[in-house]
Amino acid sequence: MQITCLVCDQKFPLSEELHEEFDGEVKCPKCGSRLHVALKGGKIRRLRVKEEGTKKVEELLEELRRIHEGNSITSN
Repeated sequence: MQITCLVCDQKFPLSEELHEEFDGEVKCPKCGSRLHVALKGGKIRRLRVKEEGTKKVEELLEELRRIHEGNSITSN
């Protein structure tokens, strides 16, 4: 079974032992967000963000740095 991170849209598999009944947290491997997942009978009953990860913020900051550097005017 795969779930999709509600923060970064990364799809990732749940481990085999979590497929039928589970009520707890999982961590997105891409952005590090903690998601609360509730499974019953092998189906997702609840999926919500418990805490957003920092990787997405770091990626956005890096993108802003690149944009800023590209718009910088250097004097000769």
